[in-house]
Formats: sequence, structure tokens, C-alpha cells
Amino acid sequence: MGDKCNNVEDITAWGHMKDTIMWTLSLMFNTKDSTNIAEKGCRANDYLTQGYEGCERDSFLLTPYLAKIIKSLIATAKRTDTYNLNLQFAAYEAPKEVVRCSNLCEASISQIITKLLTTVMSKLEETFKPPYNNRGSQDLQDLLCGVLYVIIQKLGNKEETKLSIFQAADTLMVLFLQVFASRSSRVQKEAMLAIGALVYTIGPEFEKHMSNIWKYLELGLQNFKDYEVCNTPIGVVRDICRSSDGKMILPYYDNIMKMLPNHISDDGLNKSVKYAFFSCFGDMAFVIGEQFGKYVSHAMDAMEKAAGNCEIKEEM
Repeated sequence: MGDKCNNVEDITAWGHMKDTIMWTLSLMFNTKDSTNIAEKGCRANDYLTQGYEGCERDSFLLTPYLAKIIKSLIATAKRTDTYNLNLQFAAYEAPKEVVRCSNLCEASISQIITKLLTTVMSKLEETFKPPYNNRGSQDLQDLLCGVLYVIIQKLGNKEETKLSIFQAADTLMVLFLQVFASRSSRVQKEAMLAIGALVYTIGPEFEKHMSNIWKYLELGLQNFKDYEVCNTPIGVVRDICRSSDGKMILPYYDNIMKMLPNHISDDGLNKSVKYAFFSCFGDMAFVIGEQFGKYVSHAMDAMEKAAGNCEIKEEM
């Protein structure tokens, strides 16, 4: 580098990039290396994959290696010679980026990600059994739910790959309900995001799960003081509204409309939650149409109170 000739610099730069990619791939494929080297290989995958996010199919140069990358990462995560949690976390974090940045144009890639879905579900199920009964297990559950969220989104975006999500939906919900039983708000947030993606993918088929998930949605909506936690169930309610003709959410409208107006009129409510609540009103009204008439007065009162709070603050 630093040569006065642009062509020399160009060739040298590409040479360095190729060497870096091949070195990174060699790190990722060496699953039997010492734990610190294996962990670095997983981290290297994150950075390398993220660099290709948003690229077109032909420019995603890692496509020929995806099967081997994911296979190596899963093998690393399953290593039994060590209980190094950092390595295990890194090995499950890396496939999330691979999935996020991959392109489903090739059938082989879809098959790889579908197989990964089964693997991650099995691992999440393991975390509910001994010896997974500590803080480390919750961290792992948090990570695995994040991986499932990305996989559901990716496979659910194409008609050709949606079937695998439909087939896994019941098992996924059993796992997510077990996560909610852990009472860890951070893990529950990741599970709730994954449920939102599942609702978006399977639509009206989610109705049979509503009775089981509603109490957790309700708890999340009531927790409006913690805006980061509350925003997620609001998003799921909106997904449910948009993914059906309103039948799924209609039995719960009375409960929702008792909570939301009171929350919106609270002076201490975070703006992001307030915006989300108003958007939720709109989605709910849109899907049930004239049946929303009985709730209009509640919605208007909430908006008037919210507007009044804004005027008071401006005067101050």
C-alpha cells in the first residue's frame, strides 16, 4: 500500500482483503482450537458477515461457505471439553448475523437455515433442564431467542420458506411460554420479539395461542413505566391486529382499552410508548371498523388528556 500507482494499490488492497477473508474462514472452521482462539473465530465471523449486510446476491461472497460456517459454529457451541460460556455465547451469536445477512435465493441456503432453526430450538429446550438453572442459562436463553427471532423473520419473508415456520410454530410457542415462566424481563423481551415475528408469519393461525400468551402481553402492557419492556408487547398487539381481520384480538379489546387510555394520560409516560399506544389505537380501529365505535370516547379522552399535558409543558 502507499504505491503511487493506483493499479498497484488496488491489486494490493484486494489481496489483503482476500487474505483477511481466508484467514477469518480458517479461524471459523477450526472448531477444535483452544477456547480463546475458537471464540475469536466466532467473533471474526460477526464482523466479516456484517460487512456484507444488505449486499446483493452476487456480491455476498460468503454464500459458498455458509453451510460450512454454520456447521462449524454449531459444532463449536456443542463442544463438551469446556464450559466456557463466552465461547458458547459467541458460537450462537455468530449464526444470527449469518442468517440476517444471507440471501434465500438459493434453495441450499434455505435448507441450511431451516436446519439451524431445529438446532436452536433443541438447544433452547435444553436450557430448561439441569444443569441449566442459573444466570448463565438466562443469558443463553436470551441469545437463543434472539437467534430464533432472526430465523423466523428470514424464513417468514418468503412464501417458499414459510412452511417450515408453520410446522415449527406450536413447538416454538411451547418454548417461548417456558421462557416467560423464567420471569427475566430481558429474556422475555427477546421472546416477545420472536413471537411478534411468528404472528406476522403465520397470521390467523396464531389464534389458538392467544389464550396462553395474553396474560404475558397484559403484564407487559401494564408495565408502562419501563418503556423498553412495554414497547415490545405493544408491537406484538399491533402485529396481531395487522395479521388478522381482528378476530384474534377482539376478545381482549375491553381489557386493552381499560389500560391504554390511563397510561397515555400519565405525565411520566415515555414519548416512545405514547406514540406506540396511539398507533395501537389506529391499528385496532382499522381492523374492527365500526365495532370500534364503543371505544371512541375512551380514545378521544386519552388524546385530549395527552394534548393537554403537552400544552402545560410548553407553557412551563
